Amino acid sequence: DTQEENGSDGVNPTSFTDAGLLHLIEGCKGLEKLTLNWFLHISEKGLVGIANRCRNLQSLALLVISC
Repeated sequence: DTQEENGSDGVNPTSFTDAGLLHLIEGCKGLEKLTLNWFLHISEKGLVGIANRCRNLQSLALLVISC
């Protein structure tokens, strides 16, 4: 996979799930800014997890373009 196919950090957004997101935010409770682009398998469960665990979050950007 190239960096273009993956996110700029090397994470493939089309295979990242709620479970992965919840695992990530467990270690990042002081997170202030989060951008999720093209994360197609993130559901309401993942977003609620962010809201419940990331109390310092000031900015959440979501981008999914449907064709």
